[in-house]
Amino acid sequence: VVEGHKGLFDAGIVTGTITFGYKGEPIHGQMTKKGRPRQRLIVDPETSHYVKRIFEWFVADHVSIKDIVRRLNADESIPLPPKACSGQWTHLAVKRLLSNARYRGDWCYGKTQTVWRSKKDYARQVERDSPLRSTHREDLRIIDDAT
Repeated sequence: VVEGHKGLFDAGIVTGTITFGYKGEPIHGQMTKKGRPRQRLIVDPETSHYVKRIFEWFVADHVSIKDIVRRLNADESIPLPPKACSGQWTHLAVKRLLSNARYRGDWCYGKTQTVWRSKKDYARQVERDSPLRSTHREDLRIIDDAT
């Protein structure tokens, strides 16, 4: 499974939850095992605009994360990040967005691994010393180095 995912990662194919600011573009004639169209990752012109705005507020305008969250939640036209369970932007969501290297074009696969804790009967994600794959994708860059 891991080797298959590495190949999909190298080809720029969607394999999981899509990061805010990106979307999947169907690849004609290719289907997943579940019968859905296989998709390649591209920058989403609609949501990437908000990613740029958040970075501008934080870096150029020196707006605090708390105030950024307030601004995002005040504007109902701004879409929520993919895993927004609370139905609104949170401090953690903005913090993760600002610290995400993908927006600078740096992509990794296999940064964490699942470790089973048998005594506690649950699985936990643990960060690896180095990711299984990493690459720089200028075509997926949203934020430039000046920001």
